[in-house]
Amino acid sequence: MDIAKLVAAVHAEHGVSLDKDDPALQLATILRVVQDEARAEYRAEAEDLRQALAEAIAGARVLSPEGEASFIDRVSGRFVLAADERAARLARAHNGRTITLAALALVAAVAVAGVGGWWKGLDDGRAAAAAAATDLRLAFSAGADEAIAWRDLMMFNQGQIKQAIANCRPIPTTTGQQACDVPLWTGPKPVTATR
Repeated sequence: MDIAKLVAAVHAEHGVSLDKDDPALQLATILRVVQDEARAEYRAEAEDLRQALAEAIAGARVLSPEGEASFIDRVSGRFVLAADERAARLARAHNGRTITLAALALVAAVAVAGVGGWWKGLDDGRAAAAAAATDLRLAFSAGADEAIAWRDLMMFNQGQIKQAIANCRPIPTTTGQQACDVPLWTGPKPVTATR
């Protein structure tokens, strides 16, 4: 199997391109190797059967024509049965190897995709944290009083900001920008008594 032809066929049928490290190409290569091995085994078995049959026929030539015909019928029937049994054993072995290798390739592809997804999530988390840190530095850059006000708003409303924004009452603006009337605590929340 030519990898370039495989990549072109996948692109033509699905409209996607495969990279040289793509697990699909690795799986295709594994399947090609297994099929090549099975074909070689089938050819060797067929050649052995042909030689055995030729030897049996050559040995049967000393018989009378009727004896030769009877011998050929008996021997050829046995060879057909033996060939069918051997082909079935090879097919079972081939299918078992193919399934095992395909399963291993699938597990490897899932592991690679999982690690890639985890790594991307880690990078995305780091990027989001860096962006939030930049935004906070900008918010606190207006001076100490402004920074303290932002800090107090964050502390007094911790865990309630999303709910407050979800319940916001829109305020009409002349510029078309979105504005809301959001209730926020500007001092410590009152402590409620628990029983």
